Amino acid sequence: MTALSALLRKTPSGALREYFDRPEIGLPMEFDWTVPEAQLSGPLLTAIEEMSRVQRDRVLNDAERVTALADEPGQAALYSTARDCQCAVGGVWR
Repeated sequence: MTALSALLRKTPSGALREYFDRPEIGLPMEFDWTVPEAQLSGPLLTAIEEMSRVQRDRVLNDAERVTALADEPGQAALYSTARDCQCAVGGVWR
């Protein structure tokens, strides 16, 4: 599973839209955000393929960084930066 595919499948559609609507990312075409959330990854992958190399590399880099934070070592790194280690007990932030 690639980082990009994982990010597209696991991120809510509203958050994906907010990310792709940023001027420095921007989809290269009008995108139909009314597609059911479970079916967004295919059309988004197609749109990403049509981006300029700079935009596509940015998206791929962002996806790799986000998914790295979601794995166990990434979560440990995030927890280690928290002021109060009790803020995340049992995976629930307080």
